[in-house]
Amino acid sequence: SIVGNYVKSVDVATTAGKITVTYNSTNANAKIQGDLLAFSSYSSGSGSLAWSCKSNATGTNVPQKYLPTSCRG
Repeated sequence: SIVGNYVKSVDVATTAGKITVTYNSTNANAKIQGDLLAFSSYSSGSGSLAWSCKSNATGTNVPQKYLPTSCRG
């Protein structure tokens, strides 16, 4: 189990090809407490794998301005 000051849990087992981070309801920024940040894998061609964390594609419910830069848009 992966936990920390800002992360309550990291789930890599429930859905194949998906990693879900749940933020703590304490310590994390008040604007994202209890929110989910999900990364979904997809084929990027030539047998390689890429990850998407954009909220409309993965189930992420972190407000866009608090997402990592690569997840915005």
